[in-house]
Amino acid sequence: MAALYCNRKDPANKLCSVAYRFPNKNSYDASGYVWEIVRHPVQGTPIKIKQYATCETENVIYLLKCPCGKGYVGQTSRSIKTRIKEHRGNIRNYKQGSPTDTTVSRHFNLANHNQTQLKWMVLEVIQTPQRGGDMKQYLSQRETFWIKRLDTLQPLGMNDSCSVKCYL
Repeated sequence: MAALYCNRKDPANKLCSVAYRFPNKNSYDASGYVWEIVRHPVQGTPIKIKQYATCETENVIYLLKCPCGKGYVGQTSRSIKTRIKEHRGNIRNYKQGSPTDTTVSRHFNLANHNQTQLKWMVLEVIQTPQRGGDMKQYLSQRETFWIKRLDTLQPLGMNDSCSVKCYL
């Protein structure tokens, strides 16, 4: 099993095993550096991804996938490594009604999956707008776009809500 975290010693070259967590022979090169295609979680149709990401990349929209094929689209302004560690911890330490009770951890618990079965990938790296603006709002807009595009709302996926308020 590939490492979840960057194992490069050179901090300037932190290309890591991001792609290994969501394997698909058409999606990455042998070193795990490049994602070109992600398959739609429900329909299986290919969707091209045109950006690079490392475990230290911030301001990203990401996709989680469980063994039964359901997807979850999320966003983070922190490093993707930090956010994935939180998801894995919530799954491992799941307790109903506690802070670890999230839509992802609840699904993994009810379906008898474990944190080692969590697969993930970066869908989009959000660049800081040149003319400024609200990064949190833009992240929410792109998250909503990807939730709709990948049909990850329940019952097909693990997202429990999707709001268009971020567009207003």
